[in-house]
Amino acid sequence: MASPFDPFANITVCFDLPSGSQQRGDSGNSELQIEQLICVAYGSTASLGQRQRAQMLPDGGELSRIPYQGYWIAPSRSPQALVAEQSGPAYVWRISDGFVLPPTGFASLAEYEAFVSANSDRITAEGKFVLAATPPGTFGVEDVLGDRFGGYLLTKVAWVDAV
Repeated sequence: MASPFDPFANITVCFDLPSGSQQRGDSGNSELQIEQLICVAYGSTASLGQRQRAQMLPDGGELSRIPYQGYWIAPSRSPQALVAEQSGPAYVWRISDGFVLPPTGFASLAEYEAFVSANSDRITAEGKFVLAATPPGTFGVEDVLGDRFGGYLLTKVAWVDAV
């Protein structure tokens, strides 16, 4: 069953997850293999007042922390391997004029990268999304709505003194 939030999906995040297999690295040590999970979600912020300065940068900009909450769309159920404080590169998309994110997600990292490249004019913010601990739902609607999530987007904001 499709989520009622499918047409409003506006965030994509690429998380690195352990695949469960190991391989010998160049140094001869065993290394855990990583696979990418590309998530599509509907998220919103409470208000611009929620934006917090995380850190001043030497070039005059700042690193802002913008809280988001919403629902996962693809995958609709949060994988067990996703844990609080896990992070990944993220994009916030402008959804309008018939443009929508694929409600079934992306089959591969190459497909996702091609989509980002072809639609870069639709990106309204980019940064690193950090997942917060989200308690499981208590009403049993996750099969229809998808799992809830919370977290924040760390993004660089450049300030301009002269227009």
